[in-house]
Amino acid sequence: MGDPYSEGMLAAKPADGAHELSFIDELDRSLWEVVITVFDIGVYIVVHVPVIFRASGIALLFLFCWGLNAYGMDQAGVPFRSVLGLKATDAKAGEVFSLCGLLLGVWCGFLALYRGCHSFGFEAGQASVSVTYGLVLLGLGLFSELPAVRDARVFLKARTMTFLTASEVKFIDVLFADALTSSSKLLADMNVILCSIMMHILGDVVGVTCLNSYLGPVLASLPYCIRAVQCWLTFTMKNDQWQLVNFGKYLSSLPVIWLSALKSNEMTAEYENQIAMLWLYSVVINTVYSFLWDVFMDWGLGRPRSSVGKPQWLFLRPVLAYQQPVYYYIIIAVDLALRGCWSLKLSSHLQQYGSQGQVFVLVFEVLEVLRRWAWIYFRVEWECICKKVPFTGPFLPHDKLTPRRIPDTTPTHSGGALPTFELAEK
Repeated sequence: MGDPYSEGMLAAKPADGAHELSFIDELDRSLWEVVITVFDIGVYIVVHVPVIFRASGIALLFLFCWGLNAYGMDQAGVPFRSVLGLKATDAKAGEVFSLCGLLLGVWCGFLALYRGCHSFGFEAGQASVSVTYGLVLLGLGLFSELPAVRDARVFLKARTMTFLTASEVKFIDVLFADALTSSSKLLADMNVILCSIMMHILGDVVGVTCLNSYLGPVLASLPYCIRAVQCWLTFTMKNDQWQLVNFGKYLSSLPVIWLSALKSNEMTAEYENQIAMLWLYSVVINTVYSFLWDVFMDWGLGRPRSSVGKPQWLFLRPVLAYQQPVYYYIIIAVDLALRGCWSLKLSSHLQQYGSQGQVFVLVFEVLEVLRRWAWIYFRVEWECICKKVPFTGPFLPHDKLTPRRIPDTTPTHSGGALPTFELAEK
């Protein structure tokens, strides 16, 4: 069966001597073909690639994007290591990319084995390959002496101890916890992976019961709860009133997760319409709330005036580390669009619509990783400005000036500062 859109376009083609299709029509047709191709690829991945490989593939993309962050900020002269409290030898893009190459080789090798077992109908082999792959990843994480892996273990231990001991929340803790919120769906997928293993070992009844439990929403909620606790700790330690607003932003994600979980539960079927309406309201509130915080607080944009006057570019700020103001306008527009996808990604009930629903969730996951990749550039840039860390590269609009804080009594706002800053001669 042919593509109905393409058939319609051909049927509407003008007769000989008439004008050809307009540029807009051609562009529309090309975009439609791209969407269909992406959807077909997504369906293939959902049908033929098990959850453990999809989840680890998303995690690998996240790691690769962090390597791009490190490389890009080094090139732009943004001193991200200083503001994160890292050593000059930490977070080297080359080491991150080398680790990505190793993990990609492992991923491809085990996926090939899995597909081979599937081709021969060897179900026990498929289960064994999946479990072995998980154990190999666990072993690499716990025992590998690769510099990037060893540094990651130290990093995770430090972040965990900071949280468990309720110590002062540093910017590196904030950035890591925010990255975890973008990985919440991966944590929820851990429930599917665990239940699949239980299904092979203990039988279908136990596996189905596990899948219908609320463990998935609990795991998906965990990063937002961690981030909310960080906001509360910062508020109590520094009396930072803005952290209460930030606290509310992370709590606004929880209704999206749990209303979606209730919507997919048979016990609440009679209230499906009411739950669906509440879920839609929560998605809109969470999207707008998060977007506004991103722009005004996390990136410091949209301020009409500072101590050095109005920004040279509308809706931006006087100090821009990245050389093209258009980057800032693009990220604002993209962030608004992808924040909505991010809220939808938290909704587990979308996966009930067969492979189509799972494809949309998978696409939303990939888009959220890309959004977080772009978000980090501008979040770290703003933190450098807030903490008067000088840039090592040129920045706009004053290439001979560097940001410096004016001494005041205003507390530092972790995760969304409102500093008063001026520009000082280098």
